Amino acid sequence: MTTLDLPFLPAMPAEAAEVRAPVLGLTPGWASGELAKLPVLAIRQPWATSIVHFGKPLENRAWSGRYLALQLGALRRGGNRFLIQASQGMTRDEMAGWRDFVKDRGVEPTAEMMSAAGVKTFRDLPRGGIIGVARLARWVTESDSPWWIGPGALEMTDVQPLAFMPCKGALGFFGLPNVRAQPRPWLARSLRMQDA
Repeated sequence: MTTLDLPFLPAMPAEAAEVRAPVLGLTPGWASGELAKLPVLAIRQPWATSIVHFGKPLENRAWSGRYLALQLGALRRGGNRFLIQASQGMTRDEMAGWRDFVKDRGVEPTAEMMSAAGVKTFRDLPRGGIIGVARLARWVTESDSPWWIGPGALEMTDVQPLAFMPCKGALGFFGLPNVRAQPRPWLARSLRMQDA
């Protein structure tokens, strides 16, 4: 197996304790701290929730050459940690493809896993925002994981859910716009709407 080993980094800081909020919890404090400075990776649903809640350890990508080097370089600047953004889009065909995949590979989420994720049906999946944080262990080009598709994959550890924060996605690793010490007005409005 070909791997790109990355240096092991210590466990998440004490600030991460507030990260363990439910997926749709109302704890936006992380959005104004060090976590908000991490790179972000957009992942389509239901794959993003599969990573954050259902034990999917790999994010398969077709990255190679210079583009791969640029992406991993951006990630290293974040200490190999990154935020997981659930993309806004999710088609019926993508959902059907995911269902076939998890059934064929024997990795279907249980009712308990769905409940712990705060998801009753897949229509409830959070989309268009940050839902978790992970650490890159290494880049692999082969794997025995049932989640492997290839041709390459980010192998992740220390995956934790975060309280949902709306965020537009982009290709590759990107940064959150205008990171400030206080939550942005649109976040406060979003949280008030969830509270109602």
